[in-house]
Amino acid sequence: MFVGIENFKSAIAVENILIPYKKGRMVDGERQPKEKITPQICMQILKSTNNPVNIKRMLECIAELPEVEQAQFKDVVLASFDNREQPQVIFDLAKKLADANGYTQELENAKILHEGEYFRSSAQLVRDIVTNEAQFIDEDFGKYPPFQKLICVCDPDILYVSVVFADMEKLPKEIEFSSQVVSVQFINCDMKNTKISPVPDCRYVFENVRHLPKDLDIHNSTEVTFKDCDLNGIDGAQLKNVSKVTMFEVCNVPENLDVSQCDNVDILNMDLKSVKNLKFKDGADVCLLAVRNFPHGVDVSHCREFIWSEGSLEGFPPLLFDKDSHVSISNASHMPEEIDVSQCKEVKLLQMIGLLLNVLFLKINCRWKTVMRNFPISGTENLNSEKMSIPLIACCIKSLRKSAVNFFSLLVLLGFVAPYSPIVKAST
Repeated sequence: MFVGIENFKSAIAVENILIPYKKGRMVDGERQPKEKITPQICMQILKSTNNPVNIKRMLECIAELPEVEQAQFKDVVLASFDNREQPQVIFDLAKKLADANGYTQELENAKILHEGEYFRSSAQLVRDIVTNEAQFIDEDFGKYPPFQKLICVCDPDILYVSVVFADMEKLPKEIEFSSQVVSVQFINCDMKNTKISPVPDCRYVFENVRHLPKDLDIHNSTEVTFKDCDLNGIDGAQLKNVSKVTMFEVCNVPENLDVSQCDNVDILNMDLKSVKNLKFKDGADVCLLAVRNFPHGVDVSHCREFIWSEGSLEGFPPLLFDKDSHVSISNASHMPEEIDVSQCKEVKLLQMIGLLLNVLFLKINCRWKTVMRNFPISGTENLNSEKMSIPLIACCIKSLRKSAVNFFSLLVLLGFVAPYSPIVKAST
């Protein structure tokens, strides 16, 4: 039974916890009879230290109990050696308890050996991390006796740890991390049959990973990045409570891609033809670059920031953006029939192909200065309206049909016709 150090205490602090059971409490200057130690107190000690003196005195308190009461401390005795290196004198004391209560073989199995950077038992391999970064690069775990779990235990004095697994053809069946781990990266690895224990508020990166585990548990993570991975079999609901999700050149995206609670979603250079259900959180920052086969009917109007580049917006519902939104659309081959950016804080429409060709309703604030503010041309944000008029006209002319209706739309956009009209309507 593995018990990690969760709330480190000094040897003196732990010794004070043991005093009532080793010597007895002092009350009004008089020593009271010794109290009986309990499994709960022992587990508290194991979560606080691995100091040999403290562990030895804890086992001595157990040994002083009647044998009939010692049996309930089996898990405590085994946990004292499970992935913990102890002196022989402590093992001898524990063995007496195990012999008396019938679990000698289990204690032998729990006893670990120290090999290089690792401690190992019959079922577990422990890496004691004493720096802010631990790297497992092309590691050959086959040189160790068979084991089921790799445990990354961090020094209590280290607050933040990053762990990297790279170029690994075979990973342990299970990997467990201490709570200090804030970043885990798997790069060019095969994760077939590998399970990772979740770490809250951790950042995960999976790059060029083969056989991602179907039961991948990454909920409540700070950030998850998939790059050049196959998501076949992954449950899209796992992403629901992740703060930031980034996908780059990922294939076989889950049919139900649940990012409805994500604050930030970036989808880059991907085909989403397999996605049937997709919903963004109101107020989220969404970046969609070179996305193909974007599912129809997905509403992005309530995003705090919406960035789209290189792709068709055909099939989108009307883009009626909320107040103070930031909108950037570039290299879009098609546009929705209705666009309302009149309340946006910042709008950038760059290198548009057919900005007004298939737009039936374009709602903006048509005062000249507002148009200049809401439609800045890249690289001209600091210029005055007179200098900006030339590139703005050039940008719009590229997107217009050679027809009277679209020429009229251009005049309205520039404020020469009906300058206070909020609606531009093109004939169908």
